[in-house]
Amino acid sequence: METSIPYDIFNEEDRKKLFLFSIILGFIHLLFEVRQFIWSPFRWISDICNLFDLGAYLVLVLTSIYCYIAFESFGIYFAIIIGVAKRIISFLFIILIILLGFAHAFFILLEPKSNDSNKPWELTKKYYQETEDGNISKIATLIEEPDSYTNLFSNYPNSLLSMYLFLTGDRNSLSAWSPDDNPLMIIMMIIFSFVIVVNLFIGLLNIAIEADNNRASYLAQKALILREIELFYLFPHQRRWKTWFPDIM
Repeated sequence: METSIPYDIFNEEDRKKLFLFSIILGFIHLLFEVRQFIWSPFRWISDICNLFDLGAYLVLVLTSIYCYIAFESFGIYFAIIIGVAKRIISFLFIILIILLGFAHAFFILLEPKSNDSNKPWELTKKYYQETEDGNISKIATLIEEPDSYTNLFSNYPNSLLSMYLFLTGDRNSLSAWSPDDNPLMIIMMIIFSFVIVVNLFIGLLNIAIEADNNRASYLAQKALILREIELFYLFPHQRRWKTWFPDIM
């Protein structure tokens, strides 16, 4: 607030006092969080709301969000976000392990060495000139200078970044290699995509199982089976047997 007030209202000395007051007030609120942590560290860490409390005192952006938690119209969605985060944290951890593993595998496979096809100068674009007889010269006329994005697998952090981009749908980091000359790379790409798709399918399957895993769904399915038996597998006189088909089931 003190940074947005015009200078004609508060001078530099008053601004310094407001800054000092804000710092003292922030430390007072932070002290309450420290006391809660000392009282029960495990309970404080396991409660994700405390992380937002801490962030509200340290980050100004979270402070504006924190003010709306007390209102029902905003607090409901805030609780939903926290609940979803708690449920998918294990799934995100599995995805992280898969991402780290494939990033390491691609780094070993595509890391540039002294004299191989993974060197940036070998992967960069080359331009050839057409000869007088209509053929293409085998010697490159122009070679585009490689940059740090030519081979993102030159080190492990860049390899991890490349796999993250691949996860989001950006496959440009692997477009420099020809599929015909790198079948192992294509196989790893298919496996990586398959693993991600399978994990998403399992997530959707769990949602479907939770939606149908109740007794009402079972009874509705049982009623459909009995209806099919009564209509198509029995004779007319059998359908009127009260012992088999009572009026009230």
